[in-house]
Amino acid sequence: AFDDGTSEEVSNGFGMEMLDTLLSALLVRTDSTGIVNLSPSKTEFSDPNRPDHPLLFKHFGADDYSYSNCVSSFTDERDGHVYSAVCIGNQNWMAENLAYNCPGSVCVDSLSPNYCATFGRLYYWKDIMAGASPSDNVPSGVQGICPKGWHIPSAGEWNQLFDFLGGIATAGGAMKSKKMWLDGNVGATNSSGFSALPGSWFTRVLNSSELIFLQTGVDAAFHTSSELHANVIDGVTLFGAQPFAQWTTFFSDQH
Repeated sequence: AFDDGTSEEVSNGFGMEMLDTLLSALLVRTDSTGIVNLSPSKTEFSDPNRPDHPLLFKHFGADDYSYSNCVSSFTDERDGHVYSAVCIGNQNWMAENLAYNCPGSVCVDSLSPNYCATFGRLYYWKDIMAGASPSDNVPSGVQGICPKGWHIPSAGEWNQLFDFLGGIATAGGAMKSKKMWLDGNVGATNSSGFSALPGSWFTRVLNSSELIFLQTGVDAAFHTSSELHANVIDGVTLFGAQPFAQWTTFFSDQH
């Protein structure tokens, strides 16, 4: 189209290039997940007749596609629970613990009054992954137990967070809520808005169904989608007594 309102035909090649440019601008560059044109297996959807051009619309509308660059709150369609969220760098993180009541999850009000309402629920890694394979991708591409549009972060995504917050040595302070932590809550500013709470963690006694709950008020432990080797997974722990975040290993059949 020209300024005078007239137009003329262009070659198919030129038209397709303009379409690709438009789709890229509308979807890829504004996509918060970075996987708009990827399948769940991380392969690109593409036109067999034009293998160098991914079908950018193909993934639009999938369960793990996010329609917004950043949200400050969202609703889990499964149970109506409304969560807070926060943008940190180019990432959008939940700003409170998941509270979805799936089979196998644990909620222990005996640890402290209104534990579940305050700290959310505790989960085994196998339940978090919901049958998905471990992933080190960035983003992980593993929705797992997460609400629609969200995913389990990989170790690489946690590292991106730490780097943005100035490094793992001080990231813990920037991520910790300024309330409810014991042991002095050293370095806590919550400058990131991550608002981590010391919700305890649990382990299963070997060869038993008994669970042991540890460190309520003292630390917060988070799973990742990444597996170091068989049954050993990457995790992240924050401590009330320290300003740093720390990599932690968990056994997937016990945690």
